[in-house]
Amino acid sequence: MQRPDGPTTYRDIFDARADRYHRAGGRWPNARLAELDLVASRLGVGPGWRGLDAPCGGGYLAARLP
Repeated sequence: MQRPDGPTTYRDIFDARADRYHRAGGRWPNARLAELDLVASRLGVGPGWRGLDAPCGGGYLAARLP
Protein backbone atom coordinates (compact mmCIF):
# COMPACT_ATOMS: atom_id res chain seq x y z
CA MET A 1 0.00 0.00 0.00
CA GLN A 2 1.37 3.40 -1.00
CA ARG A 3 1.73 6.13 1.61
CA PRO A 4 -0.29 9.22 0.69
CA ASP A 5 2.80 11.45 1.00
CA GLY A 6 5.15 9.16 -0.98
CA PRO A 7 5.88 8.64 -4.67
CA THR A 8 2.85 7.58 -6.66
CA THR A 9 4.28 6.55 -10.04
CA TYR A 10 7.24 4.44 -11.09
CA ARG A 11 8.88 7.58 -12.46
CA ASP A 12 8.49 9.30 -9.08
CA ILE A 13 9.98 6.28 -7.30
CA PHE A 14 12.91 6.13 -9.73
CA ASP A 15 13.56 9.85 -9.44
CA ALA A 16 13.56 9.59 -5.66
CA ARG A 17 16.05 6.68 -5.63
CA ALA A 18 18.20 7.16 -8.74
CA ASP A 19 21.02 9.12 -7.11
CA ARG A 20 21.39 6.60 -4.29
CA TYR A 21 21.30 3.72 -6.77
CA HIS A 22 24.08 5.22 -8.89
CA ARG A 23 26.20 6.15 -5.85
CA ALA A 24 25.95 2.58 -4.59
CA GLY A 25 26.90 1.27 -8.04
CA GLY A 26 29.99 3.46 -7.97
CA ARG A 27 31.01 2.57 -4.44
CA TRP A 28 30.52 -1.18 -4.81
CA PRO A 29 30.92 -1.86 -8.56
CA ASN A 30 31.28 -5.61 -8.14
CA ALA A 31 28.08 -6.08 -6.12
CA ARG A 32 25.82 -6.31 -9.19
CA LEU A 33 28.29 -8.63 -10.91
CA ALA A 34 28.25 -10.91 -7.85
CA GLU A 35 24.44 -10.97 -8.00
CA LEU A 36 24.50 -11.86 -11.70
CA ASP A 37 27.10 -14.59 -11.13
CA LEU A 38 25.02 -16.08 -8.32
CA VAL A 39 21.86 -16.19 -10.44
CA ALA A 40 23.76 -17.64 -13.41
CA SER A 41 25.35 -20.35 -11.27
CA ARG A 42 22.00 -21.31 -9.72
CA LEU A 43 20.45 -21.60 -13.18
CA GLY A 44 23.38 -23.59 -14.52
CA VAL A 45 24.04 -21.06 -17.28
CA GLY A 46 26.83 -22.12 -19.60
CA PRO A 47 28.07 -21.98 -23.18
CA GLY A 48 25.27 -21.79 -25.72
CA TRP A 49 22.71 -20.30 -23.33
CA ARG A 50 20.91 -17.16 -24.34
CA GLY A 51 19.59 -14.43 -22.11
CA LEU A 52 17.65 -11.24 -22.44
CA ASP A 53 19.14 -8.08 -21.02
CA ALA A 54 16.28 -5.70 -20.34
CA PRO A 55 18.11 -2.48 -19.48
CA CYS A 56 16.58 -0.70 -16.52
CA GLY A 57 19.48 0.72 -14.59
CA GLY A 58 22.94 2.15 -14.81
CA GLY A 59 24.39 -0.48 -17.17
CA TYR A 60 26.45 -2.14 -14.43
CA LEU A 61 26.06 -5.61 -15.95
CA ALA A 62 26.81 -4.66 -19.57
CA ALA A 63 30.48 -5.68 -19.31
CA ARG A 64 29.50 -9.17 -18.14
CA LEU A 65 26.92 -9.85 -20.85
CA PRO A 66 28.21 -10.53 -24.37
